Amino acid sequence: SSPAMTAVHPASLISPELHAPTLLELVHMRMTPLHTYLISHTVLGIIDLAFHRVYSPAVHSRLEGSRAFIQFVDHVVAIAQVPVPTLLVALVYLHRVKLHIPPLDRSTNERIFLGALIIAHKYANDCAIKAKYWAALTEVFDSRDISSIERDFLLLLDYRLSISESDLLDFYPFLVGSLPAP
Repeated sequence: SSPAMTAVHPASLISPELHAPTLLELVHMRMTPLHTYLISHTVLGIIDLAFHRVYSPAVHSRLEGSRAFIQFVDHVVAIAQVPVPTLLVALVYLHRVKLHIPPLDRSTNERIFLGALIIAHKYANDCAIKAKYWAALTEVFDSRDISSIERDFLLLLDYRLSISESDLLDFYPFLVGSLPAP
């Protein structure tokens, strides 16, 4: 086998040929504005579900708060240079908590998105960005808010952080083919 076939992918501890080819396609995908749009609308849909509202992209596209949230997601993903594997883990986490989100304040969308992203970043990258850096990236929350967001999201997850390959592959049609999230 060639060196390229036996090399370990940076996001994995096992050889690439042991992964599903579609997973490797996802991991190597470049983030586009469409992907951040899909992620922001996934969060909006999850929040609507949690509040027992019917999600409507057409309605959200006209709401000022939704436009501001989509810009927030775009900003954080771009400034933090969030890699696709981290976003995939965040999507898995978001879907795990979708039925457990309590009514919060008007920053619910941002708090839920950030909670998923911060925990996913720690899990996928085995390192932690300090709360003060997340606060600086968001330009909305301070360090104490970030720590609270992280704790709250861990509680929503019930500390179930493990991710399987099939968890990630559930998002393949969503990110590649623009199908609804699972």
